Amino acid sequence: MGGVRILATAGALAIAAVLASAPAAWADAGAGSVSGSVSGDDGRALHGEVRLYLDGHDLPTAYTTTNDDGSFLFDAVPDGNYRVGVSLRADERTAWGDVPKTIWALTSSGERMAMPEANVVNGSTVSGVAVVAPHLRTVSGHVGGERSGRTGPVEGATVCLMVDNASASSCVDTDGDGNFVIAGVYPGEYDLHASADDFAYLMDEPRLTVGATDIGGVAVVLHSGATLTGRIAVNGGGWPATLVPVILQDAGGHGILLGPEIDHDGAYVISHVPAGDWKLSFGLIPDGVSTKWVPQWWRGAASIDGAETITVANNQVVTGYDVTMTPKADTLPPVTLSVGSVAPGGSVHVSANVFSAGARSELWLHSTPVLLSAVTSDDRGAVSADVTIPPSTPPGTHRIVLVDADGQEFASADFVVTAAAAKAGGAILAETGVAPAASGGLGVLVVIVGCTMCAAVAVRRRAARTR
Repeated sequence: MGGVRILATAGALAIAAVLASAPAAWADAGAGSVSGSVSGDDGRALHGEVRLYLDGHDLPTAYTTTNDDGSFLFDAVPDGNYRVGVSLRADERTAWGDVPKTIWALTSSGERMAMPEANVVNGSTVSGVAVVAPHLRTVSGHVGGERSGRTGPVEGATVCLMVDNASASSCVDTDGDGNFVIAGVYPGEYDLHASADDFAYLMDEPRLTVGATDIGGVAVVLHSGATLTGRIAVNGGGWPATLVPVILQDAGGHGILLGPEIDHDGAYVISHVPAGDWKLSFGLIPDGVSTKWVPQWWRGAASIDGAETITVANNQVVTGYDVTMTPKADTLPPVTLSVGSVAPGGSVHVSANVFSAGARSELWLHSTPVLLSAVTSDDRGAVSADVTIPPSTPPGTHRIVLVDADGQEFASADFVVTAAAAKAGGAILAETGVAPAASGGLGVLVVIVGCTMCAAVAVRRRAARTR
């Protein structure tokens, strides 16, 4: 449940940001008006809450309800360029879609531009605005599964309509006969993706154009795929105790993430590999860098360009596909300091490698955490910064820690803070220049609010495709 709470908090913050950008209520009523009607794409009158969106804002500026004939009127509208949408009545929303799809907020620029426009200038009257709701459609079909040459229905397969092969618009599970029905589908272009446990990732996703009619008879066949087995070793002996998922990439640049099973001596099994030509890479999560991948080593080459290709067929078992990994010297990316010791108030040059360009991270002083600097890596993934050790830092051994954007410690380096030199004529506080006797018991209160999100990487046996 912790992950759910984090996501809910992140969502609430995102909504709060949108609410903060909402237009203020009309301070002074304008002299303009906006009127029109709401109908389906077949011309029938529809009903609901009509919403006026001021350009540059994601939240509605004003609301009104339709009359019995589907007409509406906004009066006392200030000058401005507006878009008009509608949230339909519940009994009509089963067959007709809201305009835009996400009616309450966060409308995309594409949806906003497709909404009817009303431009109020010098108190003008804008009439005849037509808000046309799209008729929602149904997509139905069947999912079968093939194992060892035999095909049968797959119960419990997840079928999704994907928008731009990225976000799922609608998802359902198949019934006991392998059938599915996705209702309430907006017109548009979709990729239909189906997945199920113990089957390979579906590479040939049907492309569907949802328009003026329902779509039926969509047939999808999942395959059990191939199995790769072998042994993974690390040069110098041993096996990778902490192994990240395997990435397969085809000639078209499509990637699949798979989770291998690996035993105590490095023997591995990768199941449900889709049939085709693949280049294979393994990666390591080195000890102490639990959330970071080290650079990948493609089998047979230092990069994907020269990597060996393996061709597999459905139901094939490939044995002896052994991999030897040679971690680079910077597998555990060190934080390098310009000095091993420094006095309070002194400066230290810090350099490190975070493996990716443009990555934002922070440099902290431990053991009592103090933020020293926020940094961004260069085009080679390198971080470099001069930081000042706070004058109040007590003598002793301390660490400078590189923390990534998720709040995870990436790497660190120890150094020694030496005792501050005594000053003639009485001690002076370094931060304030006030002598202790005259400070009246001056105290410094430092409040540090920390929020560390621990991202656990959970690898499912079902592959997740990357593009």
